[in-house]
Amino acid sequence: MLTFSWENKFGKLTPFCISSDVNEDGISILACLLMDDGGQRYLGTLSWIDKGIAMMDAVMREEALIMDWGRETWGAKIRSNEVKLYSLHDDNYQETITPAAFRSALVAWREFLESVPSTQIKREIILP
Repeated sequence: MLTFSWENKFGKLTPFCISSDVNEDGISILACLLMDDGGQRYLGTLSWIDKGIAMMDAVMREEALIMDWGRETWGAKIRSNEVKLYSLHDDNYQETITPAAFRSALVAWREFLESVPSTQIKREIILP
């Protein structure tokens, strides 16, 4: 399960994601990937998320066998049978999820980013 919320950071509302699925260090690779904004404002990441969704769809339509999608710190290797999420800086941080779960997470995160920011909003997503 993913939980999306708005956090007050340095006087600005910032989108935040936590996951019930964490590694032995208590880190969710998926949540980290979703929040990797590349130093942009969160609305500036929408086109990047759209690109990830388009890549997922291309692989699922068998227009490509494998695609890589990433940002500053986190990436995803997309295949039709699995999506490997990983750190671009530490080979010990990896996790594999289903393509359906990854696409659902991207779509839900995009929808959340387009919502009206409020610390009163919390959205829980159960991934397939």
